[in-house]
Amino acid sequence: MVDKVIKSLDIVAFVDEQKLEFKNVELKSKKYQNGDYILDVKNSDLLDLKLSRLDNKTMKVNHFEYYFSIPLMNFSKIIMPDCGRNYMLNIKPLTCWNRTSSLTAANAGNPFIAFLNQFEEVIFAVGVVSELIETSFRITEPGVSTGGALIAYSGKLNFVIKRPSDNVIYGEVKEFKDSLFVKEGGMSWFHVARDYADLFKERMDIEYPINEKSYLPVWCTWTGWLSDDLTEKLVIDNAKLAKKAGIKSIIIDDGWFGPGLDAPKDYGVTIGDYYPDKKFPNMKQLVKTIQDMDMMAILWIAPLAIHPKTKNYQKYGDLVVHNNGKKVVTFNGFSNLCPSNPEARRHMVDDMKRLITEYGVDGLKIDLYNCLPPLPCDATNHEHDTTPSLRGLHKLMAETWEELTKIKKDVTIELKNNYANIYSMQFGTMARAGDSPYDIDINFERCVYPQTFAQVVHNDYLAWTGGESAKELAALMIKLIAGGVPTFSIDLMTLPKFHHVVLKKWLDLYYGNIDLLMKTRREPQNSSMTVWQIDNGEEIMLILLSNAKEIIVPNRKKVIILNATKNDKILIDTKSTINKKLQSYDNMLALKLSKKMKIKSGDQIQVLSGGCTVLE
Repeated sequence: MVDKVIKSLDIVAFVDEQKLEFKNVELKSKKYQNGDYILDVKNSDLLDLKLSRLDNKTMKVNHFEYYFSIPLMNFSKIIMPDCGRNYMLNIKPLTCWNRTSSLTAANAGNPFIAFLNQFEEVIFAVGVVSELIETSFRITEPGVSTGGALIAYSGKLNFVIKRPSDNVIYGEVKEFKDSLFVKEGGMSWFHVARDYADLFKERMDIEYPINEKSYLPVWCTWTGWLSDDLTEKLVIDNAKLAKKAGIKSIIIDDGWFGPGLDAPKDYGVTIGDYYPDKKFPNMKQLVKTIQDMDMMAILWIAPLAIHPKTKNYQKYGDLVVHNNGKKVVTFNGFSNLCPSNPEARRHMVDDMKRLITEYGVDGLKIDLYNCLPPLPCDATNHEHDTTPSLRGLHKLMAETWEELTKIKKDVTIELKNNYANIYSMQFGTMARAGDSPYDIDINFERCVYPQTFAQVVHNDYLAWTGGESAKELAALMIKLIAGGVPTFSIDLMTLPKFHHVVLKKWLDLYYGNIDLLMKTRREPQNSSMTVWQIDNGEEIMLILLSNAKEIIVPNRKKVIILNATKNDKILIDTKSTINKKLQSYDNMLALKLSKKMKIKSGDQIQVLSGGCTVLE
């Protein structure tokens, strides 16, 4: 690798119906002039860019483009800009050539990209630290010729960042300001993404709310049932078993107000009218019953979604998103209220306030913002107080948080990968991994992404059958703990008794270490991210995933090792000899070995597969 992967970039500004080019803009403080315009570059912890007119008059800014060129290498992975739900599906370089990743209201992620070497260390990373508006990243080379052939002969990797993108026009300003995070090197993309997130939050003066109720494990009605089959009795019976296991939060998901989106017919026809149907004849009493068991009750809502057959559509149908002058209908049959319209936002916020006050719920699971069309609304029959959909969405989220916390200070708000970004997490209490039923590893990767920035991360709801062995279920529990807060969606009444034991034992371990797990940042020990550590300086939890065989053990008062691999012996790397009592537990957390040991680097210790070992 050359000493510096990149020394400069090209910037193109489309301003006042002109194309202004600034070639070879160096990564240092300097000024560049093009006609009547001046580009002021300042380099500190970020590369700060400011464009203005020499006469200080207002400019009409269409968009900016940032062109990067780095040496083409055999990258092992490319972390494309994403919301955290899909990056792992397009992580191989060949899938990224000639690819555009667009961050829009439908994929409201983080504008961050990283290129990894053969050891999965970061070669080069770039992120945008500014308002999160529609932004696209496109790798133009390697690319495709007009004849359809792959082009890779230049030895360069070229990519361009466009802000704003997707037919969004920035607007009129006296100064256009943007900042770029540019980083070379790093042990893993996770560490570099966290550095980016920390700078973003510091620069944008963002603080996330902390609500310790969001640390509580969750049981949810989604995944485990067809929503048509939900009943009050089913929820209460499962809540009783959930309480015994240590689960302390119940989500009543899609379908409580009519046919859910999973229904075989008439799916979603009541979405937008959020009133209980015959399945839940007394929602207020159901909520109270759950709360009387010392559990939280949370309701699902998709504020933007509104079906043409609903009563609310008759009132607000003119306020849905339009493209090309026509109402946009999603593939699942509903439209979206326009988040850039103040009347639509007032209705949505009022509806959410009503659910809190009328039924007494502890919080809301807010869903389906990712169904917004990527293009901004162009309706002429309703007003817009902001043009880009992403700005409108963030306005809705900010107003929702402000109003709900007025009526319930400790309200919990679950946001999903698709819109739980580095900016919007100030308007929620937890970020949840996108739907990952029966795929624990994808779920974990969807947790890893928000772990770089979010205050609390929830797993997607674990679904399993009675067929898993105790060791397999324990491994699933370990992966949930590695991801964040454990969550579940399964009919607890159908599980074999030993599953209830495994569930209870591992949730006891979770609660026994909840301060360490929830109040301490986690990070990978290695670039492949197969070993994770949560270290507060006195205690450390180490979690082995995939086929990890070795861990670094610092000198701590207490060391907790969780093993989701198939190996029963783990190699130790330590700077000094460790004199500790070793206690080794199996997958049901029954003690199997207890002895005092002197452990030095190169030793192997027993950490049973699907089990736990404690050194103290």
